[in-house]
Amino acid sequence: MITALEPDLPIQLFSEEWRYLESTKAPRRLWPPRDLWAWMNGYHELGTVERVVPLAFAAIYTIELIRQLSS
Repeated sequence: MITALEPDLPIQLFSEEWRYLESTKAPRRLWPPRDLWAWMNGYHELGTVERVVPLAFAAIYTIELIRQLSS
C-alpha cells in the first residue's frame, strides 16, 4: 500500500530503503565459512529471534526424542 501512495509524495523513502535492503540480502548458502558470515550479517526479512527460536525448539525436541529412545 505504501509503495502505491509514494509516487504522489515528494520523496520515496520507503521504496529507496527497500531497494537498499534487497541489494544487501543475505546469501542462501551457509558454506564455505565466508558465506556463513555473510548470511549472519546480511539483511533477512525475519529478525534474529524469528530465525533462532524455531531452531532452538527443534534442537530441544530432537534431544528429548533421542533421550526417550535411548532409555
